[in-house]
Formats: sequence, structure tokens, C-alpha cells
Amino acid sequence: YSLRVRNNDFSIDNLRIGIEEAHAAGKKVYVVTNVQPHSSKLDTFSRDIQEMAALKPDAFIVSDPGVIYLIRKLGIDVPLHISVQANSVNWADVEFWKSEGASRVILSRELSVGEIRDIREKCPDIELEVFVHGALCVASSGRCLLSGYMCRRDANQGACTNSSFADQYELGATYAPICNYDLLAAAVESANELGVKMPVGNLYSSDTFYDAAGRNARFGKMGILAVEMEAAGLYCTAAYAGKRALAICSISDNLVTGKELSADERQTTFTNMMKIALEVAVKMENKE
Repeated sequence: YSLRVRNNDFSIDNLRIGIEEAHAAGKKVYVVTNVQPHSSKLDTFSRDIQEMAALKPDAFIVSDPGVIYLIRKLGIDVPLHISVQANSVNWADVEFWKSEGASRVILSRELSVGEIRDIREKCPDIELEVFVHGALCVASSGRCLLSGYMCRRDANQGACTNSSFADQYELGATYAPICNYDLLAAAVESANELGVKMPVGNLYSSDTFYDAAGRNARFGKMGILAVEMEAAGLYCTAAYAGKRALAICSISDNLVTGKELSADERQTTFTNMMKIALEVAVKMENKE
């Protein structure tokens, strides 16, 4: 019931384990239920939200008023955090959600620091959360329209697909985002020192990993190593800001053979790329 439905393999059992382990470590777990469901989904939502509530998460992150209504009607006593998808842009929004029982409001990403400060001054007795970074496609948070217009995939139903990231710079040509060579050389050196096999090559940035049109296979013939979601945006942003960037990835799913890592394996076996990244950071610090 989050807006990352394509990548969400949580079962109730996995969620139970995650909450128990987090609470044992003194940490909190917020369950994201910020989808805007159609009526056909409300029966299953009502059933599932009760199962999730029984696991005692520290809050539900929600955006749809109907979802909030159902949670209260079902007598669920779990704190509510209002998602950024609710597009809260002023203090009156925050006061409204407070009156509906919310304990925290995640403010819209379009607000300036001054606007956030004004909301805090006018609403001193409710928690506020702010995104430091997050993808924006068109208009305002929670009013995601571009994906539906271009691809007939409704972002507000969890099926968002992004437009061309580089188009925002209006370059008038096709820009090929690329990593910084110094970072890449340091990463290759670090991988060799650690005895880690690290192929180097081009990535295809997309969120349509499992495409029926065969696009991934065609990119594979062009020597593309893998498909992922964020490297192109990372490189474009770094180039525009005059910074250095490098994407270091681990393979979770093989789209050719169909083999994929389990949730446990994803949590415990992606350490090599972290070690390499830390070694690169040390090398860059010492170099400078």
C-alpha cells in the first residue's frame, strides 16, 4: 500500500520480524500506507491494515483521507503521520491534519526554509518532517500527473515512471551522463585491494525493470551491464553542480535467468560496495 508497490516484497511475517528486531534495537518502524486506493481495494486494505496494526508499528504514514477514516473506524490506535503525498504547504493544512488526529506532518518538498519556519512558529505542538532530497516529476508533491499523461501509469496508485531527467537542463541535445574518472579509478583500485570482482561499464537508468517490450535485451546488446534507477540523475546533478559522482551497484535480480536475492540476502550481502565506497572516500580525502 505504499507508492513503491513494484519493489515491495514485504509479507506480514517479514514485517513482524522487522518490527521486532527494530524495537529490540531501540529503533522505530513507520509503515508506509500512502497509496490512494480505489474502492475496489478498500476491503483488502481494511483486512491488511488490522494485521499490520497488530504488529504494533510506531506509526502509519498515510495521505488519503479515506484511509484515515477507515483506520479510525476500525478502532486502530496507531499514530498517524501525514505523507508528503498529501501536499501540505501551509500552517492551515498542518492544523487540519492535527485536528484529524495526526501526530506528524511530512511537509511538501516545494517549501522554502522560510515557509517551513513560519509553519513551525504557527504550529508548535505537532511534529514536522521535511524531505532533504526526493524525486519530483511535475507540479507539486502528491499531484503526480506526468507519469499518467505520458505512460498511462498512475503515480498516485503506486505505478510512477519518470520522465527524462536531463530534459530539465534544456541542453538542446542528448547528454550522456558519466561518472568522475578519479572516483572510478579509486574504486577499481580499492576493489582489487579487497579482492572483489567489480565489472566497470555503462548502466541503463530506468524504473521499468521488467519491461515487456524487450528494451533491456536491446540495451544488453549495446554492452549495458545492468538496469537501475538513479545513476543518470546522480551524474546529471553532479555535473550541473560541479561535483564528482560515482555509482557503485550490487546485483539483486538477474533479468536474464530470473534469479533474485531474498530479502535477507539483500540485507546482509551488499557490504562489498559499501566497503569500496568507504575506501574511495578515504583515498579522495588523503589525495586532497
